[in-house]
Amino acid sequence: AGPIGLMHLAYLNMRGIKVIVSDIYEDRLSVAKKMGAEQVAGPFQNVEKLVMEATDNLGADMAIECTGRENVWEESVNYVRRGGAVVLFGGCPGGTRVSYDSYRLHYDELTITGSFHYTPQDVKNAYDMLTEKKVDLSALISGEFPLQSIEKAFNLLKEGRGIKYALKP
Repeated sequence: AGPIGLMHLAYLNMRGIKVIVSDIYEDRLSVAKKMGAEQVAGPFQNVEKLVMEATDNLGADMAIECTGRENVWEESVNYVRRGGAVVLFGGCPGGTRVSYDSYRLHYDELTITGSFHYTPQDVKNAYDMLTEKKVDLSALISGEFPLQSIEKAFNLLKEGRGIKYALKP
């Protein structure tokens, strides 16, 4: 439920897709719920169990990983149904190794894809969605600070408090 995950949530909601969001910070989950998450999973909840309960033990059609954390990359395949897709959006540091159960990948025909680049058309589409107010991202702004207080804003983010802060000159 960081900024990128919440932007995915807003886009998927706009398309009428039900979304489950997980995060380790309760305040971010509160924002996700406010932005329309169907369900949220906190730091001590079993995400796989929640997904299975919400999907009659089928699994989600898609899991979008936005953390760039090795353990989340590996766990994400457990959240999708047979024939489901996993999008690895959050990039891990160079040299990171992950492993998957080959049986699950092969016999359940999972699709795993990375996502990094974007096209000028992608930028235009995002711009249009924002300017035409098709998607509301105002909940991502946790507060405002004068430019002189930039360090305070960064410290709050480092502590996991807030999503984004507006800095005003």
